[in-house]
Amino acid sequence: MSDSLQLGDRVRVHLYTRDGLLIGSIEGKVSDFAPDTEVAPGVRKNLVWVTGIEGYERPNDLGQSMPADEGWFADTDVEKIEEGRPRLFSN
Repeated sequence: MSDSLQLGDRVRVHLYTRDGLLIGSIEGKVSDFAPDTEVAPGVRKNLVWVTGIEGYERPNDLGQSMPADEGWFADTDVEKIEEGRPRLFSN
């Protein structure tokens, strides 16, 4: 789990397609953590619960796009927003 993230931090989440192409980003607030969580058979990730998201849609169980203001995201896709610091890319 990223040691730099704390509850209440403002964050930017980078969203990717299943093929790994960046499709955009959303912003919200860190509200919980779920370390070492199995997200697929044999795949474990550290997850961050992000709330207060605006303008975000995700597919439901039927594949239909639905508005969502919160969700779990891999910590590797989450960037802390630090006011007053220039934004740097970290690929």
